[in-house]
Amino acid sequence: NGRKLGVDEKRVFKQTLDDLFGTRGACIFDQSLNILGKVPLTELSSTIKSLNGGVYALALDGAIDIDLVRVAEKLGITHLIGTSSKVKEVGRVNILTDELLV
Repeated sequence: NGRKLGVDEKRVFKQTLDDLFGTRGACIFDQSLNILGKVPLTELSSTIKSLNGGVYALALDGAIDIDLVRVAEKLGITHLIGTSSKVKEVGRVNILTDELLV
């Protein structure tokens, strides 16, 4: 399913998820794993749409749902990292949950 995660990416995403735990927030990354922003989940969709691309990965304190996957596909986001996922079918977006980041 797309690109395999490197060890560094795994570590960064795991750490970010741990940091986000309980905050109901999300972290937006570019290709170099720089954090482009941290936003509340309620503002996530509008924020990533306004960034006009350049988003490589999203880590969020919450479940990944089909709406988020569709937005991510439209915007060319590579990875979605969440505490859990409600999505069975996977398209072009790589979905990662906490237990996959060990």
